[in-house]
Amino acid sequence: MHLTLAFLGEVSAEKEKALSLLAGRIRQPGFTLTLDDAGQWLRSRVVWLGMRQPPRGLIQLANMLRSQAARSGCFQSNRPFHPHITLLRDASEAVTIPPPGFNWSYAVTEFTLYASSFARGRTRYTPLKRWALTQ
Repeated sequence: MHLTLAFLGEVSAEKEKALSLLAGRIRQPGFTLTLDDAGQWLRSRVVWLGMRQPPRGLIQLANMLRSQAARSGCFQSNRPFHPHITLLRDASEAVTIPPPGFNWSYAVTEFTLYASSFARGRTRYTPLKRWALTQ
């Protein structure tokens, strides 16, 4: 399970290395992520978990990574960042969403660069590099 902070698309090994060096320079404290929202985007057929009030640390981290990616030539959408965890893709019909009132929290102590690959109808995510957030 992951939450995408910045999407890079296909990048060369050289650009991946440069972006990894930039990401490694980020010094930011960890934060608590509280999942307390869920929904389904009917147009994109995605069922997701999210948060009503994303923590400032999450927004700052995503903004830093997206800025670094954009300056390095990786297209970044101009749509607002909507932090979420995708639970289901290609949901062809409405799905029962958890009722309001749930609240799942966990400490975020690191962030990870993943490579994604699509095969046999599924997306697979392979962790490439991890960086600790400061204490």
